[in-house]
Amino acid sequence: MRTMLAKARNDFLASGEMPIAILVPGDLNAHDMTATNFTAVNPLWPVMIQTMNKIFSLIGEYFPGIPILPSIGNNDVYYKNSAPNL
Repeated sequence: MRTMLAKARNDFLASGEMPIAILVPGDLNAHDMTATNFTAVNPLWPVMIQTMNKIFSLIGEYFPGIPILPSIGNNDVYYKNSAPNL
């Protein structure tokens, strides 16, 4: 991932422009990491949070000061295919 982010940053720098924001699509976590029902305990939740935090941290490292706009995918939630209470 670092190689990809470094290339993207270098390409932007070479063009003389930087993005005004970075949209990160959802589904950062692998399939089958979410709990399958609303009564199940999800032992992988801490790993899922750590994965998402690491990805956003790396993007911020390579694109400091650029807003990161995350999208929540159905694999990024505690229970499979569930939407957060908004």
